[in-house]
Amino acid sequence: MDADVQGLLTGVLAITSIGMMVANVYLARESSLQRKAGTEPNVVGYLLPDERYVQVLQFHLKNVGRGTAVHVGFEVIGETARLRKAGVRLPLETARPPLSILPQGEGIQLLFGMAHQLLKEPCPVTVRITYENVAGKRTTRDVVLDVTQFEGFSSAGKRAEDDIADTLKKIEAHLGHWESGFRKIKVVSAMPEEWRAEDEREDRYWQQQEAAAKSSQDGEAD
Repeated sequence: MDADVQGLLTGVLAITSIGMMVANVYLARESSLQRKAGTEPNVVGYLLPDERYVQVLQFHLKNVGRGTAVHVGFEVIGETARLRKAGVRLPLETARPPLSILPQGEGIQLLFGMAHQLLKEPCPVTVRITYENVAGKRTTRDVVLDVTQFEGFSSAGKRAEDDIADTLKKIEAHLGHWESGFRKIKVVSAMPEEWRAEDEREDRYWQQQEAAAKSSQDGEAD
């Protein structure tokens, strides 16, 4: 009986030990993946309307990971003529040097096209993104850009900072006019002779008018 119990306990301990070993291996793997994810770049591509002009669509290429990406490039997949006809303004040349580096949280934006042109005959656009981490591991992914998600978008008025910027530009223009005007002003320290003669002629004219009016009033009184 004691031998059976001892054997059972030994089996239970062995199974428990194996289970703990499996759990430790799994935890170590998960920990490694988490550490790797915490230092790996993750470059994505997406569309957003321009901040000022909602009808202008911008293509954003951004590193949303936690590591630095190097040799970052993108390529539009598809027939060039068809994409140009659809209104795509992205560079379509394949032989283009990649970005040497794209740090964490940084990105670029490029003109993708005008919404009213792209929505005439909308078609998904595939962009192939390639990049490497600092260890040289290469990643390639395809992203599909769909312009129909922005159909019907509109904006109401201008942003406050845009109004301020426009006002400052107007003030700057007025100051420029004043400055150029001041440069053209001629300061006269003494009245020219022709001006003095003109003033004297005007004074004599009005004196004669006053004298004539006074004589007319005296005649009526008599």
